[in-house]
Amino acid sequence: MSLNDWFKRDVSYDETIIIFLLIIMFSFILRASNLYLFTYEEFWVVSINIGGTIFPIIFSIYLAVRCKLKPIKILIAIVIVSIIAYMAYYTKADEGIVSPFPLYLLPIIIPFIISYLLIRKENRNIASLGYISGMFGILLGVTLFHLPELLNIKIKYTTDVIIGVDSDSILILGILAVITEIILFYHKKRKSEREEY
Repeated sequence: MSLNDWFKRDVSYDETIIIFLLIIMFSFILRASNLYLFTYEEFWVVSINIGGTIFPIIFSIYLAVRCKLKPIKILIAIVIVSIIAYMAYYTKADEGIVSPFPLYLLPIIIPFIISYLLIRKENRNIASLGYISGMFGILLGVTLFHLPELLNIKIKYTTDVIIGVDSDSILILGILAVITEIILFYHKKRKSEREEY
């Protein structure tokens, strides 16, 4: 089978679950690895997290292409999750970008609900769209949209700012994606069994 034929083939449930497990594994292995970006006003040292940004983005792009997700639906989901994530978090001078319980769970759970509403008729790739919109939504809504507010806080000591999705959010997103895939698999299996009779 050529690479082109492989990409044309529909993604299997097993393959999607393996991808989510790889995302979780790489994110945890590389959660302490950061790449320096720039220093702002002497004290703010801004870096990007490899495990919480770079690898999830690579896997998300792969999922979007492999699952043949429509760009417009990805964009709609990301915009909605980004807005929710931005509203759920706020900037606090002595703590950074924070969110109280249970608000910080909204950007993690909502993506799968939005994904279901957007592509429920297809009954496939709900988990992939949920993960992608959740990952990008949290990255944009929590970290990047609040970054200017954080950098405008006046400080007198060197402070690190890490751009990326925290490991807990990636873990929960990955687990929810795996659970969603398993539910969809058994739903499809039971539907096929009913049609046979």
